[in-house]
Order: sequence, then C-alpha cells, then structure tokens
Amino acid sequence: MTSAEPARRMAAEPHDCYSFLDEQSNRVTRLSTGFTGLTTPVPLNLSDSQWNALAARYKLIKEWQTTTLKLFTASLTGEVTPDIAELFLREIPPFLVAYHRDVVASVPVQPPAFFRTDEAVLGKIVEVQSPGSQWGTYEQLQDYYKTQGYPLGTDLSEKWAIALAEEIDNQPIVYHIVTPVNFGSENYFIQKARRFVPYCGYDRGIRPLDCNFVRAHSYLVLVYEAYAQRRREAWAAGHLRYDSPPISIFQQKVQLCLPFWPTTRQFYRDAVRELFPYTCLVTPEGVVLEDGQLISIPRFCDLPRRDRQFYLKYGGADLNRNWGGIAVYNLAKASRRVCLELLQRVVAAPEYWVMQRACSDVRDVDYITRDLDIATLRVHQKYSCFFGPSGLLGVLAMYEPFYKVHGSTETINTVASVVKNTDSGDVKPGATVDAL
Repeated sequence: MTSAEPARRMAAEPHDCYSFLDEQSNRVTRLSTGFTGLTTPVPLNLSDSQWNALAARYKLIKEWQTTTLKLFTASLTGEVTPDIAELFLREIPPFLVAYHRDVVASVPVQPPAFFRTDEAVLGKIVEVQSPGSQWGTYEQLQDYYKTQGYPLGTDLSEKWAIALAEEIDNQPIVYHIVTPVNFGSENYFIQKARRFVPYCGYDRGIRPLDCNFVRAHSYLVLVYEAYAQRRREAWAAGHLRYDSPPISIFQQKVQLCLPFWPTTRQFYRDAVRELFPYTCLVTPEGVVLEDGQLISIPRFCDLPRRDRQFYLKYGGADLNRNWGGIAVYNLAKASRRVCLELLQRVVAAPEYWVMQRACSDVRDVDYITRDLDIATLRVHQKYSCFFGPSGLLGVLAMYEPFYKVHGSTETINTVASVVKNTDSGDVKPGATVDAL
C-alpha cells in the first residue's frame, strides 16, 4: 500500500454525514450544490494556549499589511524608491497604473478588514487571502459538528457580523460579488450571515447603492462593476468600506517578500518577519538566500535537492495564475535541468516571481470515506485562520496526499475546536496539532 492509499479501520457512525451535509447545504442555500469535500469524524482539537498564540499574531499581521500599503503609496508618490510600486504594477496596463495612483491620492485606502491565512505548519503563514474563500466551508462543517454534540461556540457568520458592525460603526448593508468557483459554500455563509446583516440581491428593498460594505474575491471585479464610480465617491466621503480595497497589492504574492527584500527590509520589524517562511524575489541576477548572499540561478540549481527546499510562486496580479496553487512549483522535486529551465523562463518574462522556504509537514489523519468507513491517510496539511477586525474568528484545516492542498472533492476538511488545557497536557478527543 502506498502512502497515498487510505487504511480502512472501522465503520463510521450509523448516520450518513455526507447526506446530512448535502441536505443541510441545499436547504440553507436553496441550491443543489451540496457539500463537495470530505470530512473527519471529529473536529481538530486546539488547546486554549494554541488558540491564544494564533490570535496574538493579529496585530503583527495588520502591521505587515499597513506597512506594505504605506510603502506602496509612498512609492507611487515618489517619497521612497519607485522600485516598490513597480513590483506590484509591472504587469498592469498603463490605465490601471493611473487608476492606482489616483485612488491612493484621493480616498482613504485601508488594509483588508477580513482575511484568511494559509499555513502549511500551524503558526507559519505561507499566504494571506483577502478576503479569501472557504468561509462557507467552515460554516457548513461547524453546523454539522454542532449537531454531533461538539461545542464549537458562536457561529463564524455571527462573529463576522458582530465584528463588521463594530468596524463600520453602523448597521452593515452588504454587497457581495460571489465568484462561481465557490458559489455554493459562499452562499451558505451569506444565508447564515443574513440573520444579522442584510444583503443586496437577497433581502427585499436593498438597492446596490444602499450598501456600505462591499466585498469580492478579485479587485478587478470592484474596479469594473457598474457602480464603481459612485461607490468611490461614497468611499472618499467615508460612507462605504471595502472588505479588501480595490487595488492589486493585497492579491499578489510578491507582498510576501517585502519583509525580507533588501530594499524594504528596514521597514519591517523582526517580529513581522517571524510570521512567514523566508521569501525572496527571483531576479535575473539570482536570489538572495537567508544568509544575505546573492546566488546566481545556475548555482542555485546546482545545489542538491535537499538544499533546494523552496516553493517557486508567481507573484503578480494575473487571476489566471495567482490563486488555487496554479503557478506554484516545488523546486526540491525538480531535476537540475528542469529547475534551471523553469527559473530562466520566469526571469525572462515581464513579471515577478518569489521563492519561499518550504515548511510543510505530513501526518496521518482519520477521515470518513464516501462509503462511510473511517480510514487513515498520510497527508499534507493546510491550516486557514480566519481573521476580522476583532481578531481570530476560526480555524479550518484541510488535508490532501499531494503537497498542493486546495479545495477539491478529495480534500479532507475539518474545523478547530478549542479545548481547555488539562493538568496532564492531554487534549481529547481527536488529534491535536503540534504545540506552537
């Protein structure tokens, strides 16, 4: 049996969890998309000290986002080197470059209100999605586990709505442009959130320009939507808040290298750098590794695979390549020839790529098969921490045999349950992640 083949151990509980999840989803959304992934018999257990350690990072993440936004703005206005803005604007057409200059000069741009971290090892952030998907997947699983008697506390959608109302200091009225990719699960979240806040297109009498909070998966959708100009006027007047602002920088992976890039390193504290694995910009001259030495691309490719433990990631704004692990490559798995061809190709293109130190881990996870057996599978993991203005709101765990862990029909999903620390240090039931 290979490591990717599940080891079947026992029959699951008599009820059909997937039929329940499908029926629950379809009833709430009035769609027929159901629940599309796999799940675990029990939630993931986090001790309260682990939860508190994850939550304590919120101010540092916001500091990173705020510093990045300030550097981008200062670069556009000529206060600091234009090289910083060029990182983000290199691939963007001239009219969109002009749009960015105009926006940062005329409206109060703020960092994202809500966002999701992706962490291959819990506590080390490999990407930040603003606002990111999977909020609905969390809500679906949370509701299922609650029916099984697990104490998961306040719904994610309710915590989101409370945090939103406190952030904008008014009754929120939401305009949410949902992408087809996660339409079913995101509609589940919307329907649950409507218990507390009205949505345009869902609630009677709500018109598009009544909305004071706007969110979408892509900034370009916000730039081009029919009400963009009038929303901008409301934004400038302080009457409207975007979840993630309609500019490109928070949807580009190149932002991950700024705390380490020699040009911008001085603007970030060591505590901010500790949030992330080492990430560097890939240039025709080579890459700067952790020791500060510039190494050429051929020399890097000459390294043994064990010393090439990096992921190559597209850093730009092209939505065809900057989501879902589409343009992500494990350089440790590439031969010297393949590694060299890949890196030479990306530095020759008019775009930016980054290399990020690998920090993945594998573990055995129990999950419920489609046949309702409980099986064990050796998997790679991804933890997604959901944050809002009030801090940490929830943690979703995803597992797959392949190192690119992304939502699919074969992804194993679960949510975190916080369990008080015991005198013995044990946390039961279920498998607890390693201590932070």
